[in-house]
Amino acid sequence: MDVADGTVRQLTHMEQTVIVSVWDPDANLSWSPDGTRIAFSAKPGPRFDDDYQSDIYEVVVQTGDVRALVRRPGMDMRPVWSPDGTLIAFRSSYGEIDRFTDHGIALVSREGGVPRDVGKTFAGGFLDGPYQYAWSPDSRTLFFTGAESLATAIFALDARSGLTRRLTAHGGQRSGLSIALRGARIAFVMSDATTPWEVYVSELGSYAPRRLTRSNPHLDRLRLPSSEAVRWKSGAWDLDGVLVRPPGRS
Repeated sequence: MDVADGTVRQLTHMEQTVIVSVWDPDANLSWSPDGTRIAFSAKPGPRFDDDYQSDIYEVVVQTGDVRALVRRPGMDMRPVWSPDGTLIAFRSSYGEIDRFTDHGIALVSREGGVPRDVGKTFAGGFLDGPYQYAWSPDSRTLFFTGAESLATAIFALDARSGLTRRLTAHGGQRSGLSIALRGARIAFVMSDATTPWEVYVSELGSYAPRRLTRSNPHLDRLRLPSSEAVRWKSGAWDLDGVLVRPPGRS
């Protein structure tokens, strides 16, 4: 759509279904930094299971020409262009079609070719993750949220080596990543058993979250339940859970 006069021009005319992610709207379309191309993902049909036959495409804005950047079995979707325009990060099942396989991050060159499955080096495979991911301004690091036992942690993935490190401390749920263009800071929303979602900011070099909002001050007057993480054995499995006690009980 031309912002100045409101005229609309259809860019794609594909038989496939363009994927629209309701839970993460920012991951539907990704503009190249120079504004000439848009990366997107598409699948054969509108069914949920068709996600596991999805591929990564790009369309040239001026001409409407579409070409595939990644075509392989399994899920390849939610592309995000790096700030320097050289790489596209996306969520992948690494060629696996099984719905219950672990997902992770892969990278592909702006010219296409064989993708690099860098997320496979991450030992804590996470079903249905990563949830959100965002590039550092220098395009060297990709920050993402993923499940870690009972928490949702923020991880940093080195785009060159594929090495992953956990950025955040244990506990709590985190979402909505936003990386500062300058100053090496990250903003996100976080919640735990006694605090609803609030906005926090932290330096990237040393995780020390500072709370910026106070959306539920009335909770200060309430006695809230206490909770703790517990683990137990169920056959051969180690299971994690949360034990919640009534207010005032220890």
